Amino acid sequence: LADALDDRVRAGDRVLVVRPEGGREVVAARLAARGAKVDAVRFYRTVAAPGAEAIARDVASGRYDDVVFSSPSTFLKLLEAAEERRAALERALAGVRRVAIGAVTAAAMGSRGLAPHAVAEEPTDAAVADAVVAAAREGL
Repeated sequence: LADALDDRVRAGDRVLVVRPEGGREVVAARLAARGAKVDAVRFYRTVAAPGAEAIARDVASGRYDDVVFSSPSTFLKLLEAAEERRAALERALAGVRRVAIGAVTAAAMGSRGLAPHAVAEEPTDAAVADAVVAAAREGL
């Protein structure tokens, strides 16, 4: 988004950047560096959905062959949902094909010792599907 806005936002433009709590400040920082007057607002908080604990238990049980993470927060919320089963969940994740929607998600996964086997080239359904297929082809 920051790249796309570089040519569209000029010095002196007022820009409101609405983002999640804990989100990265890349867009706001880049626009401010270009001279825009930026208000960056932490507007919402990412929380696990009801039933997240049951999904974490399913993953920990070895039920899945592939797990696709669509953001750093989906990865972290899955780990948090495991609570007392965290070690079992991490062992199960170590044994499945892990796919990340992009580089930021891949970095979050890698920081926890669970780097993805494949990373989508872009955050689209088709690219994520291609990454899943690529990981499977590699025999991971």
